[in-house]
Amino acid sequence: MSKTVIFSAGAKGGVGKSTMAILMIEALRETGVSVSGIEGDEHSPSLHRKYDGTIEIADIDLAALFREEGVELFNGAVNGLPNGYVVVNTPASGCRMFDEIPGILRSAAWETRAIWCLAIKPDRSRDGVNEDGLFESLDRGMLSGLPRGGVTVVRPLFQEAFRGQKFWYDAYLEMANQIGLRQMTVKKLPSNIFDAVSRDRRSISELIADFSGIDPLTGANLAMIWHGIKTSLAETILFGEAIRLDDQIQQPSSPHIYGKGGIAETIGEAR
Repeated sequence: MSKTVIFSAGAKGGVGKSTMAILMIEALRETGVSVSGIEGDEHSPSLHRKYDGTIEIADIDLAALFREEGVELFNGAVNGLPNGYVVVNTPASGCRMFDEIPGILRSAAWETRAIWCLAIKPDRSRDGVNEDGLFESLDRGMLSGLPRGGVTVVRPLFQEAFRGQKFWYDAYLEMANQIGLRQMTVKKLPSNIFDAVSRDRRSISELIADFSGIDPLTGANLAMIWHGIKTSLAETILFGEAIRLDDQIQQPSSPHIYGKGGIAETIGEAR
């Protein structure tokens, strides 16, 4: 089997790149396919915290690479991992990385795709237009090495607002559509679930089962959120490739929760 390399990227830190990388890995692991990772952010090694000893993770400081050395090290990291899916967690400067990466991605023998995580607020302003690095990267950065249909823009990524401000990028979504970018919306996760998904070494299915045993409502809510995320991942980043959605977990059988008119149905209608 050949390699499919999926980058989780954005223009700045704190926009959810690591969490999206983890969700992508979790969804792929549930299908039983081979998945490995590249930890490209030495300042926040999230993949190691989550997966050391579970899946193979290669280390490479993507922010520090340049020219021929960067090309050699990056290709070596990808080619040294097993065939299947390789999920790359990029650093805060993931939109730029090293200058040669667009050429690497255009000529790579492996298929490449990217998840672009939007910022809540722009990190720069140019010519009076707020940008988060997305269009800059499409023009001359990392994303310029990918086909437009291989880029998925993710919003609102776990936060619906920041200090009362909605996502500034909303006005540009139609532009993103017009140039062929895919779009994916991620439902806001409760803080306790967000922390567990990002840091707990258990799989999400195990977390759902454990939460359900303690608090059936929280477990049911997480199960539905996870189902929605997996569906969106399959339709956008994985281009419709199958992700198994029938979670093999033990769930409470109380009709008050799962029966007709129960809590689970009510939550589903409210989404």
